Amino acid sequence: MTDDEAGPGPPELEALPVFDRDAHRELRDMIGAQTVERLVLRLIALMRAAFHDEAPEAVGREAHGLISTAGMMGCPRLAEICRRLEVAAQEGAGHAPLLAQARRTRDLTLAALTDLAGAPA
Repeated sequence: MTDDEAGPGPPELEALPVFDRDAHRELRDMIGAQTVERLVLRLIALMRAAFHDEAPEAVGREAHGLISTAGMMGCPRLAEICRRLEVAAQEGAGHAPLLAQARRTRDLTLAALTDLAGAPA
């Protein structure tokens, strides 16, 4: 299955926003715009590096690395798909469909955060 064939994910995941501006704004108000900007750029770098390998160990490690940062930065759909992907990769439970969904969600989130940060795509 290619990422283009992945199509929409489960309804409960699709219901989660790719980017929650209110959560992001609250974080910015709490820890400061410069810190959030650095974290956004870090998350962008993590996303760009993630999910190029299909080996379960690599996928699980990369998913784990994205969960908390994505959640904190207001990217709940990516955080949740990564939670599910990490478990599937650790269990060896056929993680390929979740990996395709994670790649699709990563790309949507990357586009939203790149626009926000004004970073080159």
